[in-house]
Amino acid sequence: MTELFNNPIVNGDDPAKVVQIEQPVEGLEFQVSSILNRLEEASECQPSEDNAPHFESFKQHMFNQQENNTFPAVSTQDLLNIIQDLFLVEESSDDEEPSVYTVLPKLNNVAKLTLTAHSLMAYSKLLNNDHGVKVSNKIHVDTCNLLNTLFRTNYPGAFFSHNTLEGIVKIFRLLLVTKYPHYNEEGYEAIRSKYPVIYISHDASMLVAQYICKQLSLPMYCIRRVPCDPSTPHFQMIDPGELETNVKEDAAAGKLPFFVLAEVGSSLNGHVDPVGPLLELCTRYDLWLHLRGHNLAALALNQLAPAPSQPGHSVSLPLGAWLNVPSLPSITLFTNIGNDLSTPLSLQTNEKGVALPVWTLLKSLGQAGVEEIFSYNFGLVEGIRKKLASYDCLRVLSHQPPNSLSLKDITTKVLPIQSVVEAVQSCVMFQFVPQGTSLGPVPQYYDKLNSWLGQILQRDVPSISLNLTETASFGTVLRICPFECATGGDYEAFLGCLEAQVEILQATVAHKASFISLVEASPKLVLVEMPGWAGLGGVRYVPPAWGNADTDQAKAELNRLNVQVVRQLRTSDAAFSLGEGTDGLACVRFGMVTVETDITELLSLVEETGQQEEESWKFIDSMAEVVRQGILTATQDLQKENEDKLWQEGILRHVPVFGSLVNWWSPVDKDPTRVKGRTLDLAAGRIETTENIYKSHAQATPSSTPTPQLTPQLTPPVEKSTPSNPIPTPTQTPLPVNSAEDINNVTPAAPIQVNQEQA
Repeated sequence: MTELFNNPIVNGDDPAKVVQIEQPVEGLEFQVSSILNRLEEASECQPSEDNAPHFESFKQHMFNQQENNTFPAVSTQDLLNIIQDLFLVEESSDDEEPSVYTVLPKLNNVAKLTLTAHSLMAYSKLLNNDHGVKVSNKIHVDTCNLLNTLFRTNYPGAFFSHNTLEGIVKIFRLLLVTKYPHYNEEGYEAIRSKYPVIYISHDASMLVAQYICKQLSLPMYCIRRVPCDPSTPHFQMIDPGELETNVKEDAAAGKLPFFVLAEVGSSLNGHVDPVGPLLELCTRYDLWLHLRGHNLAALALNQLAPAPSQPGHSVSLPLGAWLNVPSLPSITLFTNIGNDLSTPLSLQTNEKGVALPVWTLLKSLGQAGVEEIFSYNFGLVEGIRKKLASYDCLRVLSHQPPNSLSLKDITTKVLPIQSVVEAVQSCVMFQFVPQGTSLGPVPQYYDKLNSWLGQILQRDVPSISLNLTETASFGTVLRICPFECATGGDYEAFLGCLEAQVEILQATVAHKASFISLVEASPKLVLVEMPGWAGLGGVRYVPPAWGNADTDQAKAELNRLNVQVVRQLRTSDAAFSLGEGTDGLACVRFGMVTVETDITELLSLVEETGQQEEESWKFIDSMAEVVRQGILTATQDLQKENEDKLWQEGILRHVPVFGSLVNWWSPVDKDPTRVKGRTLDLAAGRIETTENIYKSHAQATPSSTPTPQLTPQLTPPVEKSTPSNPIPTPTQTPLPVNSAEDINNVTPAAPIQVNQEQA
């Protein structure tokens, strides 16, 4: 930093005496290029590679700063590591999830030079004031000349700002000062009695007008929407006749007709307002006409324009977006405001050196290079539109040029400005619709299909600029605009992906009707409404035994049954998924299908799986009933034997205190006929004694005379909660039961034996 401020050139010394000093511009360009190359190399490395950068520097830096409550000086190398960490790693909001490794966009030589120009712009502020102002003014004037030459215009002034809205606000503020002489001193009070009116027609223009009002503290009732041209109701184009009527009404009401926002290739469907009639009307009634839109780039292709002109009083030119160059300032060209010359006015209001990146870009590409990029983008949109128009199921909704004009006509014919901006297409807006559908909204189901299509295209071809938009006139639409894509985009891959997805959409729509009819004809399947699902739909397996049961327990059992059905289906085919209907219950969800998909086979598979799960549940229910009946019988037998034993031994032995004396005086004999335990054979469904088990000390099926066979009683699955897995093949294992209260607490997961403690 010491060397920088000791530089004789910066301090204003004689340049002739400092010729041997190293050129600062060359050194700055080298440093910027080195940093950009370093970031690109780090971005190309994979996190698993040995030479991959480490991304803990920023976290460690923040931790040390908080722990020490201070921030020491950081070396240049460490500082670059911190910046690299910030640029290349997107930290997750959840501490448990890993950070996302970000791939930085590729920069060509022109983009790198533009970024270097930003550094030089900041460096120019270190020049002494007089010299810095002269340098800035020269670059500004030359940039305006280059822009007027490129677009065949003759605007004397230009604003350079971070976005187009800031340029429009600057224009509007200067107009307020011109039309309201006391605006700078009085502010809103100066316009209170006769407030300005902003005329718009499009939804996007409404956002711009609202931004102007917020920035200048104007009331929202300054905005007036002009009725659309009745010949194009869906495109919201300004009707010049209606605008003239509104202007007369506002002037008669004591308002000041002030500003008209017109679209030349709107941000949604690319429509073009009638620029010529609007300019004539605004000139007659002393209104300011501002033009914005991507079709203004076509002015650069009108090589045979007879003379430079002004299509509007001011125009917005987002050159950075059009040329895919990052961080380039947005340009607003404008004519003289009032009696002041716009050139010195723009010099006074612009930041020093702000035009340097634009000047650098124009000089680097040249007029032919800029025109080539514009021509390529317009031709790309034209090719995409022709491809989309070849599909009967796709409806193109964006601006369509007149049949008599083409992109080639702009460069080979002498055309007026209105014809030039109408002959090109800056974007394509389309949607998937039923064949033969005219203008108007589509069925709600097709909104889901269009949403699915847009999400798939965004996922598979992320390099293109594809937007999903909800419109009142058409529903969900898809929009492509090469003029807004910062990375260029792989449109060949896009068209290939689109073709494949259109086939899937057509197959899904074709199978939808048969899917619904087959489900309605099935006695065990019920169609489930899924409002947010674009696939075939959802079905729920409902056993006939359920009937119309709507209790909470019945719904819970039905929900668990369908969850288990989906689990079994996914073991054989991952295309099945678990869904949820509007009633909150689970269902089998069917997604998108192809032409070869057999819907009947899929539904049959769901029925078979549901039947198997239902039968396994019935087997569990029958086993549970066998266990209940067996425990009840064993308890009754044990109770009867205990009563018999009580009479045989005598009641006195069971009287407290006295019974102990009786047992001491006359001990009880070890009677082999004491009360035996009971065992329940689940396979045979019968109750037997445990005498043979105790004798052999092994598990074996005894050959004693069985008790009467227990018949399983099947209960409806809605009566209780049952396990979801079938029980294994039963074997015999002793399990003591002390009373009849244990009957209701038995889970039939294993065979059960009932024993009685020895008295």
